Amino acid sequence: DKVLLPLPNLDEYLIEHPEKDRFAEFRKVLLMVTDTCTRDYLDVSKDLPVYYKAFEDGIFPDPGVEEYSTSSNVNQIICFTMFAPDNNSLQEFYSNKFLKYYSTLDQLANDRLEVIIDFVNSHLVADDIWYTDLPSYESPFGVLLGDNNIISGRMASNGIFYGISEVLQTGNYFNSVYGEICLNPEHKNFYMAIKLIKEINSLRNLLTSREIDYTLFLTSDSVFAAGGYFYYDILSAFYPVATGEEDVAETVNLMIVRGDYGDLSGKGFLKTLGGGIIR
Repeated sequence: DKVLLPLPNLDEYLIEHPEKDRFAEFRKVLLMVTDTCTRDYLDVSKDLPVYYKAFEDGIFPDPGVEEYSTSSNVNQIICFTMFAPDNNSLQEFYSNKFLKYYSTLDQLANDRLEVIIDFVNSHLVADDIWYTDLPSYESPFGVLLGDNNIISGRMASNGIFYGISEVLQTGNYFNSVYGEICLNPEHKNFYMAIKLIKEINSLRNLLTSREIDYTLFLTSDSVFAAGGYFYYDILSAFYPVATGEEDVAETVNLMIVRGDYGDLSGKGFLKTLGGGIIR
């Protein structure tokens, strides 16, 4: 006789597999351990610290959470799914993308935490994706998952855990021209403009398109500042407050041309999204 213990959850499965420790590094920079949880529901000594772990806001679904729905714990028949790339498939992507402009993942997280959140979320699904569903399951990732790239599969206490030999990307962020914007610290104004200014939010979808190519004429943050407008971290807004967003949005549109123009030799002109002419 023995006591039947619960299965590890998705987060625990990830940290138990050393062949996926490169992907687990992303987990470490997103994990928050705190002692600020409410003691009202805990029968413990006032002198005993109580800790709980949670992931940064924006991670969804949380791989350490057991309940699928917070509205009810009864008759839950749906669960989460995690796709965890192995070290071999992630190494080149990790080095050539995330560490192209940063020395460590922690440095990237301090500057562009949203980028890491987007990447990790690309490997989490708030639904149960069974192996029989995979031959037709492609949509969020742009990768057809199946026998060729599914290495392993396990049931966890809160979902299904797949080991894969692919790196998944929702929205084609990092293989498109948008990847240069969101990963290069020299273009923070450009990145924050697309993220925060409502009038140009849709540019992210355009620049990550798999169907249409775009050419960017990126201006560094120092050029923005020389023009008198820039993103001000303390205010979480563009300066000057009254006209900064309008000026930056106009400038960003003047830097984007529809089409692939890797060679600018010869005669003619290009028309930007903002109506400007480049000769």
